[in-house]
Amino acid sequence: MEAAGAAATLLTLIGFTLQSLKTVYETTGSIRDGPPMLARLTIAGKELGTVLDQLSKLAHDSQPSQQSAEQDIWDALSQNIVHCRDDVLHLEKDVAALGVVKSDRLIRKVWKIVKTSLKDKDFERMWTTAQSHVEALKLQLSIIERLAFPEFLV
Repeated sequence: MEAAGAAATLLTLIGFTLQSLKTVYETTGSIRDGPPMLARLTIAGKELGTVLDQLSKLAHDSQPSQQSAEQDIWDALSQNIVHCRDDVLHLEKDVAALGVVKSDRLIRKVWKIVKTSLKDKDFERMWTTAQSHVEALKLQLSIIERLAFPEFLV
């Protein structure tokens, strides 16, 4: 794939993923008195959003070269972003099923219902999914930054 086209596709994927991710962490963050794993899921969602923002800026500012090794890295990143997007869409669907509306009384009522329908294992699974993407994308971000800015290597 042409470098400019690949960057545009990557930016589109990241933008779409960020939109869905925002719904996830805004919803989970609005639930008070939830289990600690719910708070961890919210934090992981925000951290994933930060990493995706950084990747978006890097993809926008740098032009991937046609060199095979560098292009392979960008291709792997695109594949991971697609996988991340798919997982975030599943998270969004799971969180949307909570039916949370931003009103304190309603949130507390909804949370009582959520307690009975979801277990800590469900939130742990969601957190594990989000956190694994955070770690993988951070690593790829670091590699791409080193390739894009070799003058800063010590």
